[in-house]
Amino acid sequence: MAFATSWVAITRDSHIKIPSVGVVALIFVGAISLRMLLPPYGTDRIAPDVTRTLLIVGVFGLVFFVYERMDFQRSLLVIVAMGLACAFISMLVYFAQENFGDGRLAFFGRSSHPIMGAGAIALATLAALSVASYPTGASRSHVVTAGLGVAIVVFVASLVLTGSRGPAIALVFAIATTPIVMVSRSPLMPVIFGFGAWAVVTSSVLLEPYIHGAVCQTIPSACRESARQEIWHLAGQMVAQNPMWGSGYAFRFPVWPHHAHNAYFGMALNYGVPLVLLFIGLMATALWRTAQMKHSAQRFFVVSSLIFANGFMGSDLNDPMRFLGTHHLFLWFPLCLALVSEKGASDGRTFQPVAAT
Repeated sequence: MAFATSWVAITRDSHIKIPSVGVVALIFVGAISLRMLLPPYGTDRIAPDVTRTLLIVGVFGLVFFVYERMDFQRSLLVIVAMGLACAFISMLVYFAQENFGDGRLAFFGRSSHPIMGAGAIALATLAALSVASYPTGASRSHVVTAGLGVAIVVFVASLVLTGSRGPAIALVFAIATTPIVMVSRSPLMPVIFGFGAWAVVTSSVLLEPYIHGAVCQTIPSACRESARQEIWHLAGQMVAQNPMWGSGYAFRFPVWPHHAHNAYFGMALNYGVPLVLLFIGLMATALWRTAQMKHSAQRFFVVSSLIFANGFMGSDLNDPMRFLGTHHLFLWFPLCLALVSEKGASDGRTFQPVAAT
């Protein structure tokens, strides 16, 4: 309902001009929609699941409408507040049940799984860092600054308790590299670090035997078996059998883990190599466009979120086109922001960072 309402409001408001999202984005939406209309589906069902494409179009409309109507930093503070409430309550329940040392912290709501919950909390962390790094207006107050500090501490603590290694590595990488992107203003830097995050997290899985031997005694959660190397090998075999159209968006392995646990591998497995190349093109376009974003806080948030999202996709998220879930928050939300955000230049030239006012 919110998606449809947003598009109706956009079309009726003559002052809102729909931004140019680029040819790659349009081709990707068209191609993924066509793929879902055609077999194989990966299951015996007959009806194609084109609603997945409608979800992405709906998210884009909602993000664009809210971006045009609501102060951006206020939007980030809402994310921080919701993330803080979720993390704090989840930690209270976790310690009340006295399962620390045995189980992993799980959240409530759509982010109940420790891994997906870690993705949502990581985005809230990046939102808090964005507001703290580029304060404007009310966010300059000492109360807000102190609240952001408390929130970041709670977020980090909850992330540690989830025991989710991929999201943790991706978040550290995003926090470490985003300042470099902000200073350079080169459109190549976010692209390099974005796909670099995926390569780093993917490599951490491939190097798992060596990492276990080095850190098992210090960090017991690092010794948990992931089984990702084996499933990636199976995914590679399946992609080789169906490189053009994939095995279907509903395909699942009969063994655990049931999906590829890597977004780029998973898209090639489910939809085919041409579709994953289009998705890579869409991601590269979004990362490239961040160099033109006018406002520093927005750019920091979008760049860091997309870098994190690529890292997260290196070991966990299987299919970015799946039903509405947490990945819409840390993947599609910043990706749409990169496409609709106010630009400071259209010719791609390097320009100076915007000072906080």
